[in-house]
Amino acid sequence: MSKTTKTEDNYLRAIYKLTEQCSTETVATNDLAAEIGASAASVTDMIKKLGEKALAAYTPYQGVSLTKEGREVGVMIRRNQIIWEWFLNKELNFDEKEAAVIASDLAVIRDEKLISALYTFLGNPQKSLDGGEIPVL
Repeated sequence: MSKTTKTEDNYLRAIYKLTEQCSTETVATNDLAAEIGASAASVTDMIKKLGEKALAAYTPYQGVSLTKEGREVGVMIRRNQIIWEWFLNKELNFDEKEAAVIASDLAVIRDEKLISALYTFLGNPQKSLDGGEIPVL
């Protein structure tokens, strides 16, 4: 997998999450901007950077989609986030909203041994806290 920054990871996770929610391969940049909490111009700049790394494909006025490698990173980061949300909520008693915010920062930790151990410790949950599927790598 490509070396990505925390910001790039957050974009890849957001694109993946939106494609799953909308059951579509392409995400509108306005939807991505709302998910990330960034301006449309910032989103376009980041999408272009992701395109240069062959992680995303952008077509003006049509949106952005993930390449195979971009999807792999997005799935991994989203999965990590959900597992951290579970841990924070179920084991440390953070409410779901707090857990989601903190887990978003923790999700970019790419230590598969840690995430795997955490997942096992939690009893291998099959659903996210909100009832969605936990993506499989």
